[in-house]
Amino acid sequence: RASEKLVSTFVDGIGLRLGEDGRIHPDWRTFGAVTGRWSSTPNCQNWKKGEDPARNLRRMIVAPPGRIFAGADASQLEFRIIALLAGQEDLLEVLSDPSRDAHAENTARLYPDVWPVLVSNIEAAKQRMEELERLIPGASSPLQRRQYETLPAEAKKQYKESATSCKRLRELTKRATYASLYGSTTENLFIKLRSDEKLRKMRIEIEPEQCVRFVQMFPILWPKIEEWRARVKAEAALSQEMVSPLLGRKRPFPLGRLDPTQATNFPVQACAADLIDMAVLDLWEKLDRQRDWIILQVHDALVVETDADRGEYVKQLLIQTMTAEVELNGYKCLFPTEARVGQSWDQV
Repeated sequence: RASEKLVSTFVDGIGLRLGEDGRIHPDWRTFGAVTGRWSSTPNCQNWKKGEDPARNLRRMIVAPPGRIFAGADASQLEFRIIALLAGQEDLLEVLSDPSRDAHAENTARLYPDVWPVLVSNIEAAKQRMEELERLIPGASSPLQRRQYETLPAEAKKQYKESATSCKRLRELTKRATYASLYGSTTENLFIKLRSDEKLRKMRIEIEPEQCVRFVQMFPILWPKIEEWRARVKAEAALSQEMVSPLLGRKRPFPLGRLDPTQATNFPVQACAADLIDMAVLDLWEKLDRQRDWIILQVHDALVVETDADRGEYVKQLLIQTMTAEVELNGYKCLFPTEARVGQSWDQV
């Protein structure tokens, strides 16, 4: 069933857009959604990587001989936009400092009894490994050397177990944060987390009590985001329309059909669309149009095809173009970009 759905949803439409040059030629609609997000026919934007190579459509899009792909992805785009729109100063401070991890710090605040212990265990195990490894060269006999080699392995196991626990707890907090940014009930959050593919692969058990705790803690952690959501809903209900904060795109709600989720979702999605559109225009002016082609815009990411010897140059150009510091309502936030180079789409 999964394979049939993959074929019917994504593959069947490719043949209709396949040119004599062996390339897929989608129709791109720059206003495919009311928020300003792009869409395409066939739908190339929802192709997932996946762990199963047979179902990873992205690995089947390969650069021609002598060519290469450079891809860039805006990091935590919606998360940063919401913090900026709400003016949540402490979160903006963390997000604008590349040396800090917003999700790790949030996990520490949500789990004050667990997180410090895990971090302490990691540091202790790491220090123990280093100390024991320094003993190995000074072993006086083969037996003593084997003993010294066994002890670091035990410390390494402890380190790995604590690091895995930290990673799982951080990922749970991260997913719960993203699910709650637009407002979520305990029941909806529980359903979202239980159906999250990455959490399932990490074998993270979701309990209702965790969801209750997060829904209760969210307004305490980020009160300005909670206030922003309430304000946006009230303004939308009064005016029956929303306006994007950057370029002024309007979204009306005729006949009073206002969905509270859409009211909070629109300014964030529209702002993200504006940022990516401006980056595309800026990038288009900088590229060598004879050799560099923008072939994909996938929500918060861009993929450029170029000559193999220009891959690293275009990669750096993508980073410079898409990375920006944005100011709204007197608040600023850094919007960083990650970029890669590869022979197939799934590598970038």
